[in-house]
This record gives sequence, structure tokens and C-alpha cells, in this order.
Amino acid sequence: MRSLTDPIRTFLILLIALFPWYPLLGQSNNPYIINGNASQINCNCYLLTQDENNLHGSVWNKNLITLDSSFNYYFNVFLGCNSQNGADGIAFVLQPIGTNLGANGGGLGYQGIAPSVDIQIDTWQNFEDNDPAFDHVAIEKNGNVVHYDTNELAAPVPALVTSGDIKDCQWHVFEIRWDAPSQTLTAYIDGVQRVSVSYDLVNRIFGGNPTVYWGFTASTGGEKDLQQFCTSLNARFDLDSALRRCVGDTVHYRDSSTSFGSILKWYWDFGDGTRDSVARPVPHYYPNAGIYNVKLAIEGNNGCESDTFDRQVVVGTYPTAAFDYSGPSCTLRPVQLLDRSTNRVGQITQWYWAVDTGVLVIQNPVLDFDTGGSHLVRLAVSTAEGCNSDTVQALMDIRQTPAIAMSGHDTCVFDGIRFQATDLTPSVPPASWSWEFGDGNSDSVRNPVHAYQQGGQYIPAVFASGMDGCFSDTLRDTVNIQQLHAFAGHDTLLAKGQPLPLQGSGGTWFSWSPSLWLTDPSIPDPIAQPAQDIRYLLTVSSPQGCMDTASIQVRVFQGPRFYVPTAFTPNGDGRNDVFRPIPVGIQVILYFRVYDRWGKMVFSTDQYMKGWDGTIGGRPAGIGAYVWDVSGIGFQGKTIDQSGVVTLLR
Repeated sequence: MRSLTDPIRTFLILLIALFPWYPLLGQSNNPYIINGNASQINCNCYLLTQDENNLHGSVWNKNLITLDSSFNYYFNVFLGCNSQNGADGIAFVLQPIGTNLGANGGGLGYQGIAPSVDIQIDTWQNFEDNDPAFDHVAIEKNGNVVHYDTNELAAPVPALVTSGDIKDCQWHVFEIRWDAPSQTLTAYIDGVQRVSVSYDLVNRIFGGNPTVYWGFTASTGGEKDLQQFCTSLNARFDLDSALRRCVGDTVHYRDSSTSFGSILKWYWDFGDGTRDSVARPVPHYYPNAGIYNVKLAIEGNNGCESDTFDRQVVVGTYPTAAFDYSGPSCTLRPVQLLDRSTNRVGQITQWYWAVDTGVLVIQNPVLDFDTGGSHLVRLAVSTAEGCNSDTVQALMDIRQTPAIAMSGHDTCVFDGIRFQATDLTPSVPPASWSWEFGDGNSDSVRNPVHAYQQGGQYIPAVFASGMDGCFSDTLRDTVNIQQLHAFAGHDTLLAKGQPLPLQGSGGTWFSWSPSLWLTDPSIPDPIAQPAQDIRYLLTVSSPQGCMDTASIQVRVFQGPRFYVPTAFTPNGDGRNDVFRPIPVGIQVILYFRVYDRWGKMVFSTDQYMKGWDGTIGGRPAGIGAYVWDVSGIGFQGKTIDQSGVVTLLR
């Protein structure tokens, strides 16, 4: 076009200005100039780069357009299948220079073209160009590919609204809109706006010249991918959703095809052997209900024919409503209404339930009835095609659920609790009761008595069954069972006249008996000084009235002194295996020693109640007589020394 003489060029610009649709209506079967590695795939689709390294391709429409007029172009773009390393991307470009432009490498075939504007889909991150890590869309001018500089008109955003990878082996709709009055350039991908800029392209970029070429460029470099585009020629039709499609009705079809240029022909197939070739066919009558495979193909003004769009159209029958229900038909219990409606052709998609005075619009609602008696339930259904059923109805007999209350109380272990169950609905007398006491035991009487055998916290539960089979709620309560553990101390030996501090525990209140030789029998720790053997009984109690008992045996000997056996038998039978002195009235053991017949010490300790096990150096000592001596301090502070002989037997 740069070879046109000025008069011809002036005439062409004037023609475009007066008739902006002229370049589209006047397109030949191939109005595109193909450069570099690009090639034509079919009537309206072009290959920009193969999946090979270091390629570039460009395709330019050889008809100039004017930016004084708005346009809305639809394309289908394919960015390849290499989601990890595919590169480099494509660019939609406006420029007034010519139709043999393009370059390879990371510049998308657009780099260096000036003056120009591009909307680029970049699929490779070039760090030197400030590319983000995701596949992105941006608007640049004058051959620029560096983001965030003065030549960028719209900063990069994710190519897909999902932020996913556009190198997904899928075709995507790429829509370019230019609104001349507002000087706004906008790009959409798959119907979602991605980038937009309001900018005086004609004066600030193209020096006042509104006529430009448009086209696509692409490139690969060290990485590669298959990159293609098609001028849109997509057949499609919609149905009027406000109208019924039931047997006996007519179906209204609305053409919603999209094409880069104008559409010249329509090829309708209504699935019943009839066809049409107009943009808006008359409403079509199907005499029989059924599922019809309706098809549409279109032909553009460039002579290309689209793929066939087909869609199943259902002409439905009128459904029959029916229902039943599941679950206990009792008040305050969930009852599920079950849709049993049927339809021969078409899908039931809407349900209209009327229960008493309420309305529900789901398929299988769950209800709770507050009152017993008869309840009216009605159902009507509708299909996706708008076919409505008649209304069916039935009476549901809802029985009254008994209501109860329960009570119990805290108590002591082994004491019985009388649990109380109260009927709150005298008009619905319970037929049976069921108790679980929380300790593995149960009962079926209304007011049971139960004794817990161990202390702790328990959760008893009860429910009742009505005469007509409705069950009450299960009620639960918490009872605390107190168990005291009285302790009077361990049995002990005592020297006559020696005081014994008792150490009682296990309750709040204490009582020792007999009170003989005690300083105070009502405290936990009285001092005892018995003159003879005695057993003290301790009784403990709590504010809740719980009680427990324990005892301690006190044996009184002359002392202070050591009581030492004359023989022992360390044979491992568990009886008399250890030789030890029994201290009575002794506060501290100074030493306890054992010697063999030659005077050699074979055992020594100063620990209370520790004895000799009849071994020497870990080996059993021989049978015979051994000498011992022991020393300690009595409760009166005097030293007690004793010695003697013991016989070791086996």
C-alpha cells in the first residue's frame, strides 16, 4: 500500500471515512498478507509460529481502517500447549507503515514497529522487560515491550481472569474494541475485560493520520510454542427463555452468532427434517414431544463457512406431580417430603410445595410440625421447558410428641438417688420410660432409685415413648457422687509412755473412738499416749452427709529398746528372710552391725528398719551363729545400746 500514489491514497481515506464498513464488505477470499514463518491454515485461520525455536510470523489485513470510526473485532487465539516453557506470545497491532513487518525473539514480532499500538498476550517472563511471572496482557506503543515505562499505555494483568496459564491447549476468544468518540481501546479475553486505555491514538501516536493497518505478530526464541489466530466465525443460537417449549407450543430461535465481518448466509437444521436459511427463522412448531438436535452454520462475507453449532432442544411433555414422606410423623420431629413426580420428556427443575400456609421451593424439603393433627400438603412441579403439572394434595396425620422433665440430686456413694420424671403433656401419656444412669445400668420405671458404687460425676438420661409411638427428647442431667476415703494411719509399735501423733484424713469432720488417751478426739491429728494395746476407729464425714471409717492398731511394749530375733532363715520363701531389729520408742538408728565368728563385720546400716539378707559379698553366708550390736536414740533422748547373737538357718 505504500506504493499508492497520493491521489489514490486520498480517495481511499475519504472512502473509509464516509463508509467505515467498506473494507469489511469488500474483502476478498484472502484479504491478508502473510509474512515470515506464518501460513494460512484454512479459510479464516492462520498459523503464526510452529512449535519451533527462533521463528516469527505476521499476518496483516491489507485493507486500511480508520480510527475515526469505532470497531469491535472478535478473534479466536491459540497460545499453545507448553504450559511450563511455551513462548513468546502474540500481539494485535495497529500501525500505518505497511504489511510486511515482524521480527523474532522475545519482542513478540512487534518490537521496533513505530509508530504503533499493540495489545499483547505475553507467555514468557523476560526479566529485562520487567515481565511478571504470569501470562499477561498489556497495551504498549511504538514497538515497546518493556513494562512500567513511558511507552506503556496499560500495565500487565493476568491473561485469564482465573490467573491460570493461557498456554492450555485451548482456543480463547480475543475481543478488541475501539470506541472512537471516547478514544478508548479495550481488550477482552473469553468475554472478560482485561485491559483498557483512553488515549488519543490518532494525534499522539500516528501524527494526525487516522488510517492504519491491523494484524497479528508472534515470535519464538530460545523457547517455543504453537501460536495461531482465527478471525471469528462462530455460529450460535439461543432460545427465548421466557417462552414455554411444551408439546403444542412453537419454539422461538434467536441467532447469536459472532463474525469478524458480516454474515451472508445461515444454514438452519431444526432436527425434524426441516431447514431454513434466514437470520431470524419463524417460530418453529414441533407436532410431537421429543429431543431434537438443532444445528446452525453460517457463512461470512469472506466466503468462509463456520463449524456447525448444534444443541439439543427439548420439546417437553407435561409432568405428573406425586409425593410421599419418610420419617416419624410426630410433632417436633423432622419429616422429609419426597418428590415422586414423573415426566416422559423433559427434566423437572422446579417444585412448589404448599404446607398449611407456608410455601417451599426445593425438591425434598424437611419439615418440623409444632402441632399434631391433620396438615394439608400440596405439590405442583415445572420442567426446564416451562411445562407445569396439576397440583396434587394429601392430608398428613401428625401425632403429638410427649414432653417430659427430669430431676435428680447429688449424693454419696452407695446411697440411692430417687430420680423423678415429669410428664409435661398430660394429653399424651407416656407408654414407657427408659433410663440410663451413666454407669452401665438402666431402668424402665418412671421414678427409679439408683445407687452408684463409685464416686465421680455421672450423666443420667431418660426418654419416654408415647402411646402412638412418638418418642420424647432425651433429657440429660449431671449428678456428683461423693466418695470419702478415710485414713487413720498405719498400724504401729509404741513404747509405753511414748506419745503418738495421729494423722487422720479423708473428710471434713473427724471423730476418733475410743477417746481414751487422746488429746482431742474431734480433730484429724490428736496426740495418743496409750498405756496398753489399743485400736482407734476414725469416722470422717462431709457437709453432704457422706461418711467413711478407718482404723489403726497401736501395740505398746516396754521401751525404748530394740526387739531382736534369735534366728532367721534367708531361703527366699518370703518368711523371716531378713534379720533386723524392731525399734520400739527409738527415734534415730545410729548403727546396726553384724559380725562373723572371727569378728569380721559382714553388714552395717544406719537406716531405719533395714536388715541383713544373709549374704556376704553377694553370696549366701554360711549356716551358724553371728554377733550383732545396735545403737539408737530413744524418744526421751537417751542412747540405747544392745548386742547379742543370731543363728542363720537354711
